[in-house]
Amino acid sequence: MIEVFAKALLLGVLLTLFIGPVFFMLIQASIRDGVKGGLSILLGLYLSDLLYIIFTYYFFSLLITLEIPEAKIKLAGGVVFIILGVFYFLKKKSKITTSKSNYKNNYLKSFIINTLNPSAFFFWFAVLSWGNQHFNNKELIIYLGLGLLFAFLFDCLKIYFAIIIAKLMSSKRTLGFNKIIGAVIIFIGITLVYQNS
Repeated sequence: MIEVFAKALLLGVLLTLFIGPVFFMLIQASIRDGVKGGLSILLGLYLSDLLYIIFTYYFFSLLITLEIPEAKIKLAGGVVFIILGVFYFLKKKSKITTSKSNYKNNYLKSFIINTLNPSAFFFWFAVLSWGNQHFNNKELIIYLGLGLLFAFLFDCLKIYFAIIIAKLMSSKRTLGFNKIIGAVIIFIGITLVYQNS
């Protein structure tokens, strides 16, 4: 169980380090609308992630039911990790704006943006491929649940420190974070491919 806890913590850290559209929405909403604005963004984001996890879990189970060798599924997950890693490594810069516009429906916007982001499905497919290799079903559910919980808690810290983060996130630093995250994901993908090839 300690291993599940530790790896769920790492998953939470990885999730919260992703710098994508919802990250900038979170910082903007937190500066503009305070804690409630930031939490509304997180509510939409994590509801979307939860639905993706449920869908991906049953999709993964369907592939096994169709008697597709589990090693091949995990190998595919490793390849997906590598592709996602390259995507983040080469990702172009984004910026945080602090306009005073009053955005309503933060929850709906973050939910839609995350749900329409195809990389979310591929990310969770890769995570499930990796998790299925290391845990039984009960441990996998605990791992995913704790991973989301840790990520949510870390994201709450982003809300609290939103103004500081906005000042620190220059274009060069954003690119640097993306490259680090990309390299980590590529490494995990290569490991998964190696173990199942």
